[in-house]
Amino acid sequence: MSCLRNFSVFFSCMFLFIIQSGHGSEIIGGTEVKPHSLPFMACFVGVESLCGGTLIHPQWVLTAAHCNDMILVILGAHSLRKVEVDSWQVRVVEKQFPHPGYDRVTKVNDLVLLKWGMGSWLELLLLEGSVRVKRTYRDSTHSSQTNNSAGSKKQ
Repeated sequence: MSCLRNFSVFFSCMFLFIIQSGHGSEIIGGTEVKPHSLPFMACFVGVESLCGGTLIHPQWVLTAAHCNDMILVILGAHSLRKVEVDSWQVRVVEKQFPHPGYDRVTKVNDLVLLKWGMGSWLELLLLEGSVRVKRTYRDSTHSSQTNNSAGSKKQ
């Protein structure tokens, strides 16, 4: 299993090395958090894009449906510029379940659930308390070249 994990991390690193960070690759006006303080955050690596999402179950991650080419899910990464073999968990997406009302043109119901198989080195995350969320996103019908509220970016 260790060999498979090392290969997955190596593959991810090589893939991310090829994708160069450009304008709009970071959250605009964001503040860096304490390393590994948000273990439920996920990064998705696709053929042409990078997206962010949230771990909602040990096998399920919620993200935007317009991120339709996702291949790998990376958990435990504080930064994609520095590989941390001991903290990264890399998974291959097995199935995608877009919202049945998702509209590619208007981006209405822009949600998808991604599922992967369980492995011996994926642990349950215990989240304490609740998080109060303000409505801070823009209307999804407005097109933009910069990151959206979930942190996705088309390359």
